[in-house]
Amino acid sequence: MRCIIERKGQKINGGRPIVCVPVMAEREEEILRQAKAFIGRGAKMLEWRLDFFEGIREAERIRKVLKTLEPLCEKTLLLTTVRTRHQGGNALLTEQELIRTYELLAESGIVDLVDVEFFELSQPAKVIRQIQQQDVLVVTSHHDFGETPDYGVMMALLEQMERGGADLVKLAVMPQAVSDVLELLRVTVDFSEEHEETPIISMSMGHLGLVSRAVGEIFGSCVTFAAMEGSSAPGQPVAEELEKVLDFFGEGR
Repeated sequence: MRCIIERKGQKINGGRPIVCVPVMAEREEEILRQAKAFIGRGAKMLEWRLDFFEGIREAERIRKVLKTLEPLCEKTLLLTTVRTRHQGGNALLTEQELIRTYELLAESGIVDLVDVEFFELSQPAKVIRQIQQQDVLVVTSHHDFGETPDYGVMMALLEQMERGGADLVKLAVMPQAVSDVLELLRVTVDFSEEHEETPIISMSMGHLGLVSRAVGEIFGSCVTFAAMEGSSAPGQPVAEELEKVLDFFGEGR
């Protein structure tokens, strides 16, 4: 049976994909300003990208930001992400620094979901369990900014993350041809049908893969990412425009 996750009145994997909007500011004041503005414009899920935060190595500054976000996110899901350089982000952290940051986020009692870079950890299953013990959902992720791997490789990556205990699995790849976008969509629908207990988030990046961000309801991806100011990945559309496209694809369902 298809797994539907419900938090704060939102449904993840309930049909229409949730649009997640990144907050990528460097300083506390700008993080708060962006969060207020995005929620005011209807964002149902925020992704705080800590790898852009200048205080990423300072636990008290992270806690302070989370406290300011808490009242704003009463009805808005909060996903926190520390994207490392290996995975296309800004963070230059050791594995232990990465794990300590995950633990801090989970223990805050404020975060709904933590993005865990599965293949950057030596014992990912252990880290996932520690986060989940705090009643926080884990999105295990893998990003390939160079290419779209073969179908079998992509399916194996997703299944390995699932076996590690993820609540949701995320795969983002870069297409070199239209056929790569089709391959990512094929993997998405097959995984979502064969592994109904684990929601999937998938995207083909860049302009060529833009369609993949809009057809999740048809192919099985439960969250899609879009920008209200700066984009966090190649090909990321404007959130309000993507919402209209999702409405169009959802008509009649």
